Amino acid sequence: MIVYPLESTLVKPGDSILRVFSKTLARNRVRLRSKDIVAVSSKIVGISEKRIRDIHRIKPTREAIGLARRFSLTSPFAQAVLDESDMVIGGVRGALLTIKDGYAVANAGIDRKNAPLNSLVLWPHDPDLSAKTLRDQIGKEFGKQVGVVIVDSRVTPLRLGTTGLAIGAAGFRAVEDIRGNLDLHGREVRITFRAIADALAVFVKPSSRGTDVST
Repeated sequence: MIVYPLESTLVKPGDSILRVFSKTLARNRVRLRSKDIVAVSSKIVGISEKRIRDIHRIKPTREAIGLARRFSLTSPFAQAVLDESDMVIGGVRGALLTIKDGYAVANAGIDRKNAPLNSLVLWPHDPDLSAKTLRDQIGKEFGKQVGVVIVDSRVTPLRLGTTGLAIGAAGFRAVEDIRGNLDLHGREVRITFRAIADALAVFVKPSSRGTDVST
């Protein structure tokens, strides 16, 4: 595997990711090939799709105010997390543990770091659709059949630091079922699925401003 980390220009609301990606490839003199995997930060996808909330326009509910007091958050931020999450499980100082689209993540994936001033950046509404759309656009623009994975970061229980998480993918098998295969000693594998998209996300883990191309 060869990884080409490509830092894009700052993405603004409504910007075309395809256009930003094309200019980034040209500036770095990287040639796209079929079967490449393009990894894109969830933040720039969210910004480009205008998945942004003005924190001053969020009206906290009583529940949000209570969570904010309990976990040392601002009440508008707590309300945004409530609005985006499927379930709030608990929290620690400065963060809420939530279930969002089937993932256990902090703060429903909402990001304040490097977000536009006084704003919050949300996950794409449909990350798989966002990945498919970008894949189709790249196919038309470059004539190459590539995969796309949309990447965010997450924490692991009882581990320090963040790792990559694939929240959307298109153009390749995101999970490989190896049940029925034989191990080195001829025993049948019974429960193992390989999380291919997550493995790529951990490996490339784009910055909040960049895109990555890996093969």
